[in-house]
Amino acid sequence: MIIYLGILCLVISEELSAQTTPTSNLLAPRTYCGYQHTDDYPRTNNSTSIDEFPWSVQLLYSNDKEIRCSGSLISRRYVLTAAQCLNDLIGVQLGDYNVTSDKDCTKNQYGTECSDPVQYFEIEEKIEHPAYIKIKSAHDIALLRLAKDVMYSEYIRPICLPTSPTEELSKGKQLFTTGWGELGEELNQTEIKKKVETTLLPWEKCDGMPVELSIKESFLCLKEKHALTCHGDGGAPLMSSNRNQWEQVGILVYKTTCGAKKPAIYVKVSHYIMWIIYSLRP
Repeated sequence: MIIYLGILCLVISEELSAQTTPTSNLLAPRTYCGYQHTDDYPRTNNSTSIDEFPWSVQLLYSNDKEIRCSGSLISRRYVLTAAQCLNDLIGVQLGDYNVTSDKDCTKNQYGTECSDPVQYFEIEEKIEHPAYIKIKSAHDIALLRLAKDVMYSEYIRPICLPTSPTEELSKGKQLFTTGWGELGEELNQTEIKKKVETTLLPWEKCDGMPVELSIKESFLCLKEKHALTCHGDGGAPLMSSNRNQWEQVGILVYKTTCGAKKPAIYVKVSHYIMWIIYSLRP
């Protein structure tokens, strides 16, 4: 089985790198993706705005009212998440800020802002990476093809993806993740979309974690500034901003404890960009 998976990964890698992608236009265009209205005006604090991270996606499960995983919108038809999040998944929810209400309103220095109603989508197809191994978080990445196209708005927009499989991040770079999972060691489900600042660490800081070390180049090791990610944050996007355009660089797949004492493991999106592109269809 191990030999088979190794050959499969090699074949996929060689085939994809040798071809010019015919489906890259199915991703959101770089002229539109990754931009959000909240970057257009000055911020007075680090709280999440009602229209911040409009690509955030809640994953919905049968007979489960708690949030188990999240993902990110990458086009009108596709959501990116972790493969570990696929069991019992029945749909997704877009455009949410406060999970207790269908339409959210907040006050800022300009007055009151209300979002559009939340949009629900059924899933047409779940696409798990063919070499995924749950016990080692190996190739823990998946795509969700929605049953219909998403209509973009100020509260629902796609995030950009890396343009190259070799794209690298500098150590110490400031990155962010977001979601509705439990709040660190307090283990209370958050009602409002949270924003978590993280810092990229050398891989040595994650030595000893139970991940597939033969493909450690496909992982990222990060430390949170505050103890905020926890249960329910699997599949959450790791994001980098360049001149107010956001790009997803990782997917949260493993954390030993709820809190900031130990680093977290993310799948590196650039490592799988060709698999993502070739998995899309009109």
